[in-house]
Amino acid sequence: CALPISNTPAFSVWLDGGQSIAHNTDTRVNFNREEFDIGGNFDNATNYRFTAPVAGKYLFLGHLYVYSTYQVEAKIYKNGSIYKRFSGPLGSGSNDNPNGMDFMDIVDLSVNDYIEIFALQARTGDTSNVAIYGGNEKETSFVGYLLG
Repeated sequence: CALPISNTPAFSVWLDGGQSIAHNTDTRVNFNREEFDIGGNFDNATNYRFTAPVAGKYLFLGHLYVYSTYQVEAKIYKNGSIYKRFSGPLGSGSNDNPNGMDFMDIVDLSVNDYIEIFALQARTGDTSNVAIYGGNEKETSFVGYLLG
């Protein structure tokens, strides 16, 4: 098995601290901490997105930890528009249980295409904001790698 080439675009980022997310509203996840970013293609300060430096197929995966809500969705956005939606199981309905959502896909990108992750939460009985959790345990994280 060949090891990855050291200049292959790849990143591992996470949300450090909480981020408020409104009821039933697509909200970009502000992945503001980097574990690594080979090539410097992930903007963790302004746009919170990955921009492809070369064309190819990229593997993206991650996890959102949203609490407390009835349903959580993760959405991969490509160039500002929804590309793929991942919907988790419904909670108990009591709005007091954590909900996590894993996401993963291979996306064909051209040079300067960009990828962002959005979250959506839906509650029952109210329209409260909830938190996307993050911190040192990297509960909300996102990674990407150029496959070729």
